[in-house]
Amino acid sequence: MSSGFSQLPLQKKVTMTLLLTISAFAVISYTILSVVISPAFDDLELEAARTDLVRAQRALNADVQNLVETSADWALWDDIYNYAIDGNLSFRNTNLIPWTLPNLDLDMMTVYAVNRELLWSDLRVDGSVRDISELGILDTNQPAASRLLGHQHQDDRVAGVVHTELGPMIVSARPILRSDHSGPNAGSLVIGKFLDDSALTQLRNRTEMNLDWIPFGDFPSQSKIDVADLMADAIHVETGSQYIASHVVLRDIFNEPALVLSAETTRKISALGRQTVRAAMIFLFWRSARNRCHVVPVAPNNAQADRSSGRTHGESSYQRRPVARTACRQ
Repeated sequence: MSSGFSQLPLQKKVTMTLLLTISAFAVISYTILSVVISPAFDDLELEAARTDLVRAQRALNADVQNLVETSADWALWDDIYNYAIDGNLSFRNTNLIPWTLPNLDLDMMTVYAVNRELLWSDLRVDGSVRDISELGILDTNQPAASRLLGHQHQDDRVAGVVHTELGPMIVSARPILRSDHSGPNAGSLVIGKFLDDSALTQLRNRTEMNLDWIPFGDFPSQSKIDVADLMADAIHVETGSQYIASHVVLRDIFNEPALVLSAETTRKISALGRQTVRAAMIFLFWRSARNRCHVVPVAPNNAQADRSSGRTHGESSYQRRPVARTACRQ
């Protein structure tokens, strides 16, 4: 093959050499772009998915913190302290009215005496008044009641997710004390908001993400993820051809798994990486085509040859041979 190649005209030799060089360069370039550049975009996309879910989790934690602050405003108040002790009807008729929950953007509020006697409650489900017993968490025989109402110290407080018979809620509970935070404990205040479709829509709008939450017990039947893997990872990420799904477990007031918060993100970053690789390869081929080389025969300069040999043009006696040079088109 080498002898056959050596017998080829110079122009074909140069052309074949250039084609082989360009092909090798293209393969090496594509390998580098595919192995280094494209995976970097994939890693960036996975990190962005994790970051987005953390942002959604923080937004939900901010909702819980808002409940904590609202419960502090109400529980640390001389007027409600006196009401919890003597049942002051003036306070009840002035402050514990039907507009209290809508004004505070709450779905539930209860006031208990220190002996866990229910003094007042209001529960709204989709705007309709419901009995507080329908929640199934504040009866004396319920574990949640002991957690939410069993305040042993003045600085006791409970906040987080709790499962109810009407759906998951975020709640905040704390002892009722005087405005100066002094005691003794006069009772308990519990407030809450449902994690319903309305709350999910608000969270989606605030974070601009496609979010969902699923009860932890229902999650295995709706996903192929192993529960052990989900529990082991702070944030578990699934990758598909078009979407990235990230999941995190939300724990309840007993530190048990309560909900799975999920976010679905389109794979725009990795698609941009693939487009970048394709654009780079197209550019490299275009530049190679622009710079293609070819062989050009060039006749010697007769006058210059005669001068260098000491002969005049008419005395020249040697046979001039054409030479060749390689020219590249820019």
